[in-house]
Amino acid sequence: STAPIALIDTLLWDLAGLCAKLPVHKLLGGFRDRVPAYFTETSVPFEDTLKSAQRAVDEGFKGFKDHSMLGVDTNLALAKEIRDLVGDDLVLMHDPVQQYSFEDAVAVGRRLEELDYLWIEEPLQEFDINGLKQLSAALDLPVMALESVPGNPYQATPYLAADAIDIVRQTGLGITGQMKLANLAEMFGKNCHGGNPHV
Repeated sequence: STAPIALIDTLLWDLAGLCAKLPVHKLLGGFRDRVPAYFTETSVPFEDTLKSAQRAVDEGFKGFKDHSMLGVDTNLALAKEIRDLVGDDLVLMHDPVQQYSFEDAVAVGRRLEELDYLWIEEPLQEFDINGLKQLSAALDLPVMALESVPGNPYQATPYLAADAIDIVRQTGLGITGQMKLANLAEMFGKNCHGGNPHV
């Protein structure tokens, strides 16, 4: 759900765009007419996730992200089957929703590297800044986190300063908050991912 302040912020940006007779992305400096999109799936049974991955291919998406929380062994088997199913061209991402221990996250991350995944998202509890730092150092696979940390963008600073994550995840911040977090991430040489697909 969107926080009331984020909704108000988004509505104010929309009003500014109407007054300027420009879409909001142009007000923010956007220059693209199109961006690649990926299909994301919530945690569902193994076979349903495979069907969703095939749907992503069939509908022309550039990537697919699973939210599998079926345990390490099943998640690894699923990752292999997804890659075998979709081939090498589809970008793949994995989000276990903070379900792994550090050791499990390392094992899963290394296997995902072999399968050419783009990132692992929320592998550990997001308050575990030290664990995320160690995990980011242990893997070549980028680690994304902070979707559920209250107070973003302001709470992102210690994670970025500690080099604890490779990609900052943003959500529910309103447009102003998203821009602040993206600018903050850029100052630390990190990427920022997110936004609200519903606006």
